[in-house]
Amino acid sequence: MWVGLLGPLVLNGGAGPLQVPAAKQRAVLAALALRAGHVVSLDALAEAVWGAAPPPGARVTVRNYVAAAAAGGEPGRRTDRDP
Repeated sequence: MWVGLLGPLVLNGGAGPLQVPAAKQRAVLAALALRAGHVVSLDALAEAVWGAAPPPGARVTVRNYVAAAAAGGEPGRRTDRDP
């Protein structure tokens, strides 16, 4: 997957450009791209999006954003949420 961060967030998966409709999802993906090659905790991602006081469900939301991006970036890829 290729990620462009200068200007609007651009993702290009194996099947072509990917649309990321939610602003917070784009923020999570940008935070991950900026830390490429490093482990990034859910708490660090939540803080990158919501600041020092993320809402109670932030970790679950971040996990869902990452799973959706992973599934979109690799067609046919199964996630732990797939039946």
